Amino acid sequence: FGMFASVTLSRLECLLGDYTACVSALDPITASWVVQPPRGSEDDVKAMNSEEIVGSVFGAKISMTYHAGVSYLMLRRYKDAARVLGDICATMRRGFKSGQYKNIVGVEQYSKLYDRMIALLAIITQ
Repeated sequence: FGMFASVTLSRLECLLGDYTACVSALDPITASWVVQPPRGSEDDVKAMNSEEIVGSVFGAKISMTYHAGVSYLMLRRYKDAARVLGDICATMRRGFKSGQYKNIVGVEQYSKLYDRMIALLAIITQ
């Protein structure tokens, strides 16, 4: 599949400063192809698209959106950066307020990343 490899490649490209490559590394994830469950699996297993698969792993979802937001910001695509970061920040705020994330391993790290994303949103909307 390589979807999580695309997230990691996107992170690497962002850290190296190649922001165009960072955004293009996410193309396989944003494509609208569907992954079918394996034959012989249970009836409650449904087909998922690649965004749903990455979104089901919280750490991958946050990493993907943070690095995409930073890359859009550095490419001066401010509307795209605000959209990406705003969506994940709203989701995380609801999760922190409701206590949904208190049982997730590494919640302190996610909280720090949330603060960084809020700071980026403040820069973008300035």
